[in-house]
Amino acid sequence: MSLGPINLSPILSGYVADKYGWRTNFWILTAFTALNLVLIVFFSPETQYKRPSMYDTDVLSARSEDGVEKDHHSAAAAETTSQEARRSFWEELLPCTRMYSKANPLIFIVQLFACAGYPAVIWTFLVAGTYSGWFSGLSITVAQIFSPPPISYTPTQIGHLNTFPAIGAFLAFLALSLLADSTAKYAARHNNGTYEPEFRLYLISLGLLVGVPGLALFGWYADSATPTHRISWEVISFLYGLIIFTTVTQQSTSFAYLLDAHRSVSIETAVFVVMVRNFFSFAAGKFLPPWLMREGTKRTFYAIAGIQATLVLTTVPLYIFGKVVRSGLYRLKAH
Repeated sequence: MSLGPINLSPILSGYVADKYGWRTNFWILTAFTALNLVLIVFFSPETQYKRPSMYDTDVLSARSEDGVEKDHHSAAAAETTSQEARRSFWEELLPCTRMYSKANPLIFIVQLFACAGYPAVIWTFLVAGTYSGWFSGLSITVAQIFSPPPISYTPTQIGHLNTFPAIGAFLAFLALSLLADSTAKYAARHNNGTYEPEFRLYLISLGLLVGVPGLALFGWYADSATPTHRISWEVISFLYGLIIFTTVTQQSTSFAYLLDAHRSVSIETAVFVVMVRNFFSFAAGKFLPPWLMREGTKRTFYAIAGIQATLVLTTVPLYIFGKVVRSGLYRLKAH
């Protein structure tokens, strides 16, 4: 949900920069950050909770020879837990309450980087992490594209470009709430009632149907501005919204698949993907501005659209061979 508010703040900050100067935005940010720090310290207690393993039915379930899990409840998996005593307000202020795991941290780090060998992890970064990186890079370069002549947008107008992205993020979450589980359940019903994680992948097609045209048209329309041809900020904002809509759907869908496909190492895989995605987002903010200067808006976004189209198409072999890959990884770990 964070992408929605992220695209609302530039609408306000653009107006503030125009009327009161760009430094005012930083003073406002400082005040809200200080307030947020106080609220976190005093009203956001540690919520770590170690769930009894009896509820991890997908991890504790019996596995067949090919690694496909057959869920069943086992009395041996059940364990009794005592009710934790309610902590006082001052106890909740402690940054750490107790040790929740005795596992060696070095082992966790090794397992974290071992996830780089999982095809589902690589695919999640290629499909979702890159879209997130382009979004970060675009948010940095939007002023570079639209401030100079012949477009010459003011800070307020540049802020208005985030209107449809905020709407697009909301519509993406609405679409996912309606389609994410229903499409997987529909596929499971037509698979003799057997669910496969690959049934989550259908919504990745939105990256090809919505995101790729959005990227290409964004670059084309922004580049079409001339001294005699003024471009509409509403159109640019709408195309920008298509990119954000796709970013949200790709992220949510790919992480849902990753969680279902590798439930037993869900923490390690998620942390690794987020780590690599953030590195790429940082890199995109560095190389996208000079790329735009050298190649221009149209050619740059045509190239990005082509890259994303190719990466989204890697979903096809994953859908076909995903079950075989999961089976092979299980056998490898079993031996």
